[in-house]
Amino acid sequence: MGVDPNVILEWAPGLLATSHDVYLGTNFAKVNNGHASTYEGNVTDPNYTPGSLVNNQEYFWRIE
Repeated sequence: MGVDPNVILEWAPGLLATSHDVYLGTNFAKVNNGHASTYEGNVTDPNYTPGSLVNNQEYFWRIE
């Protein structure tokens, strides 16, 4: 919470990682379990721009 609505998510990739599945949502359990409704796509760079987020909304994200 309290993050810029236009945030860029960044992470350190695993040593042999060539791509990353991104999960993002407001429900921790769904994101944590990789539920299809939270799947944002696969990216090759270690960052993701989710677009404009809702201010004062709690989000959870997972990189696989």
